[in-house]
Amino acid sequence: MNKLSLAVVALHLASFALKAAQPEINPSHIDVYVTPYYNSKGPEVKVGRFSSGLASAKEDEFLATIAEMRKDWDRLTFPELYVAAIRLYDLGYRKEAVYLVLFCSVSRSAVWRSPGSNQDGKHR
Repeated sequence: MNKLSLAVVALHLASFALKAAQPEINPSHIDVYVTPYYNSKGPEVKVGRFSSGLASAKEDEFLATIAEMRKDWDRLTFPELYVAAIRLYDLGYRKEAVYLVLFCSVSRSAVWRSPGSNQDGKHR
């Protein structure tokens, strides 16, 4: 074998080894931990009555849960809305997730209905 062939083979093997060593990165998924409400590993969801639907791997069950939540947006707790937005983002519903985050940000009723608050927004 001549030196050029040997160099090409060595370069090819080196590039294969480098590709195999790189961890797989999914830019559309962000690991999120909002203790005790959400852990993206699994995922684990603990926000009350919508937990199993939000954690579901079945898209139709997840979307049915979001539709059910949408009927009472202004009665939901902040963790329920926030976890719904995270799950929407993770499952590829980017625009809907951004809308929900904005809704969480400006909706006084969502923010102040977090645990430890009363209807007037004052902590107990």
